[in-house]
Order: sequence, then structure tokens, then C-alpha cells
Amino acid sequence: MRLILICMLMLSFALQAKTHHQPKASKHPHSVTAKKAKAEHGTSIASWYNLRKKPMANGKRMKPTDLIAAHRTLPFGSKVRVVSLRTHKSVIVTIADRGPFVKGRKLDLSKRAAKAIGIDGIGRVRYETIKLASR
Repeated sequence: MRLILICMLMLSFALQAKTHHQPKASKHPHSVTAKKAKAEHGTSIASWYNLRKKPMANGKRMKPTDLIAAHRTLPFGSKVRVVSLRTHKSVIVTIADRGPFVKGRKLDLSKRAAKAIGIDGIGRVRYETIKLASR
């Protein structure tokens, strides 16, 4: 009798679990929807980075010629103007990755984008969103 009762309880839990649908969580902890996204501007320390073998958060691989950047919340495809406060050179980058995850930094630039504005390592920049991508 106990065995039958236990089997019936297990079956009922299994059926409840199957019919109860939870939405899947995003793979990335900092993913954002266009409704939450807002254009940003300000000054920050920016650094450059290079992903040789790993794909970026948008699923694509970084190419050496890409003018791209990583930002924690701007939607992928957003365009951002970045100006070096030291050289006053500017570049327009496309948000294609998530990061940086270092306190005080808002942007990680591709090596080519950093080189275009004279950053070798880290540098202070002014940035502004010029086109907020829709999702």
C-alpha cells in the first residue's frame, strides 16, 4: 500500500513539473532588452581587449579589423562615439560584447578602436551613444 502511495505521489509531482513552465533565464547576467536600455554618455576609463578564440557575447568572433566595444547594458548593435581625452581623436564603435567587469570602467574597446584614438592599454575617454539599437 505504501509503495502504491509513493508511486502516485511521485507521478503527480512529475506531471506538475512537466506542466509548470518557467521562462528560461538569459545565458548572460547583464543581458538587456530595448525597453530597459537608455542612451548613455559620460567619461570613463576605457581599456582594450582581444578575444582570439572565444566568441563574443553576441555569438560572433572578433576580427582584428573590427571597430567594436563591450558595454554592460547597451543593446548589441548600438553605436557609440568614443573620444580620447588625451589625444582628442574619436572613433565610432558598435557594441558587440558585454563588459568590462572592472570597477570604474564603462567600455572595453577592440584593439583597432583603441589604436585609432591613441590608447595603448588604458585611457580616459568621453563617450556618447549616437544610435541605440532595437532588439
